[in-house]
Amino acid sequence: MKFNTALLFLFIGLAIALVGHQNKYLHTFAVLISGIVFIISFLTLFQYIFSFNFGIDNLFFEDTITSTYPGRMSRATALCFLLLSTTKVLRGVKTTHDLKFLNYLVTLVAIISLLVFSTYLLQFVTDNYVLIFNSMALHTAILFFLASLAISLKHPDHSYVGFLTGKYVGNKQARSLLPFVVGLPVILSAALLYFLNSGVLATAYGVTLYTVCFAAISIFYFSFIFQKLNISDQERVKLEEELRASNQELFQYKAALDESSIVTITDVEGAVIYVNKKFEEISGYTKDEVIGKTLEIVNSGHHGDSFFKSMWNTIKAGNVWVGGLKNKKKSGDFYWVHTVIVPLRNTKGEIERYISIKQDITQKTILSNQYKNLKLRNKEVEQFTYLASHDLQEPLRTMKSMSALLKKRYGAEELGEDAKIVDFISDSAVRMSTMVKGLLDYSLIGLDKEPEMVDTAALLGIVKEDIQTLIESKDATITCRDLPSLKAYKTELRLVFQNLLQNSIKFRSPDRELEISVFARKKKESYEFCVQDNGLGIDKDHLSSIFGLFKQLHNKRAFKGTGIGLAHCEKIIHLHGGSIWAESGPAEGTSIYFTIPVF
Repeated sequence: MKFNTALLFLFIGLAIALVGHQNKYLHTFAVLISGIVFIISFLTLFQYIFSFNFGIDNLFFEDTITSTYPGRMSRATALCFLLLSTTKVLRGVKTTHDLKFLNYLVTLVAIISLLVFSTYLLQFVTDNYVLIFNSMALHTAILFFLASLAISLKHPDHSYVGFLTGKYVGNKQARSLLPFVVGLPVILSAALLYFLNSGVLATAYGVTLYTVCFAAISIFYFSFIFQKLNISDQERVKLEEELRASNQELFQYKAALDESSIVTITDVEGAVIYVNKKFEEISGYTKDEVIGKTLEIVNSGHHGDSFFKSMWNTIKAGNVWVGGLKNKKKSGDFYWVHTVIVPLRNTKGEIERYISIKQDITQKTILSNQYKNLKLRNKEVEQFTYLASHDLQEPLRTMKSMSALLKKRYGAEELGEDAKIVDFISDSAVRMSTMVKGLLDYSLIGLDKEPEMVDTAALLGIVKEDIQTLIESKDATITCRDLPSLKAYKTELRLVFQNLLQNSIKFRSPDRELEISVFARKKKESYEFCVQDNGLGIDKDHLSSIFGLFKQLHNKRAFKGTGIGLAHCEKIIHLHGGSIWAESGPAEGTSIYFTIPVF
């Protein structure tokens, strides 16, 4: 190895090691010695091209052994040093454009060194050597390859090292083809030259055999490679279809979410980076008005600082926060939202943004407050009704007692015509007492009760036993079928059947024997019951009013009662969450229907 060659290898090695060092003096030193390499290699090539001698070949050490160009490195060696010193990697350049350019220079040095390896392997060392590679030693070529490899490793993403070790399809195929492209021609050529030089094969036959072997091996090797490509492509197509389906599904989810929910996304500092159309629709703010700002813009002031501090502590810890928020529109109106805030993490597991999904519950909140107030009012009304009904019984009892005492003291003969007045007062007190009791019973329906499983067929049997005397006295026939077991308020449901059967018996037709049928049928989410009779019937104009309190459509003297029975039934059915109605007509009989949901 020539002295200048060894010296420049030393300088190149130092430059590769020190360039880009944090110590600016070492970096400057690396740039300086890479400049020296550039000057010496450039002057050497200049001497070859223009047959001029600058005296640099023996500047450091005199070569007394070589007869031709003593001390001068070869053309190929000078060219490789020139390319390596020119690469801006040695000067710490990091822009993508420059890195791509110097990658070509470094790759060229690697190719030149590989060509030298190939020629030595083929033992092609005559004066007719290919191009300029007849004078570079094998160990020099090895050092140039190692130098190019070291430079490539400093920026692998922009070098042939990165190209051969990458994860993409092109990188994988390059790795697969490199042994074939580089190795197969060299091996076949070495074998061909061996057999030609040994006289085993004639030149024409040897070239033919070389061609056939190269074609056969190529077909086999490329068939294997292309089969792998087909399998890889099939997997890619399958993954693309799955990805397309997933994207379509996600798009549908997003469309549904945007249609039903307010969606906002903020960064870790709370600055808004995305809002959907629903946010603009509900809040009155446009996207341009809120992007880059915080959601303080919709803060109503209803919640205190401790509320928001607790919320931020939760989501900063990576946990989901769920709660209700009272916000303010651009118009100044308030609205309530049920909010879910989810922290979103990046690939490193760090929280980089928060997505907030809100449901407008303004109407639900208003209805909830109204419902609470209504329940309170109902409770107050029930208490008032109970107290009033209870307290009214005492004067009524007094009226009945006083009437009885008057009749006992003076007798009917002595009272004369006034006895009818006393009887009227007594009857009115009894009737009033019955009505007050009915009102009291009405107020107590469903109070402190829990639903339970009820066999309605067995329950109807108990009701029939209770009113058996009434049934026999009126010669009524009661049949039942398809009655289910379901969850209900047992005592109250018993009262419904009792009231409806008693009404059917009370309002029977004098022209025919009374027949009553009780049956049920399953609907989607409820059972529909029917109590059907062939009695007097009800005018269709009055069907909507028969469930009112103390409502009596028939003659009160002919049909005694308080008119509260059907009101009881309606309240009980509503207590179950069902509905009740009647279908009838004069002389057609009456069918009372009611539904009870299946819990």
